[in-house]
Amino acid sequence: MRHYSRENERSQSRIAELEQRKNTCEVGLAAISACWNQVPEVFAIFCVVCSSAFLTSWLRQYDFSLVQKTCRMLREVSAQLGIIE
Repeated sequence: MRHYSRENERSQSRIAELEQRKNTCEVGLAAISACWNQVPEVFAIFCVVCSSAFLTSWLRQYDFSLVQKTCRMLREVSAQLGIIE
């Protein structure tokens, strides 16, 4: 009986750990999603407000490495949650 009790405790501990990890990943995914939802709005504002010459100049100077890092992070989080493989 003690063996089953210890197994049950380990299983319950693992379940709690995995639930905490899942919650952390979901929070991160929600934050990333919220940021990405703002990107089209920002570009729309720039397209309307700025002249095309200014926008072209700005885009040439923009560092897209942050976008690439965010995409990579989103893929990793999605893979951890089992959304993608």
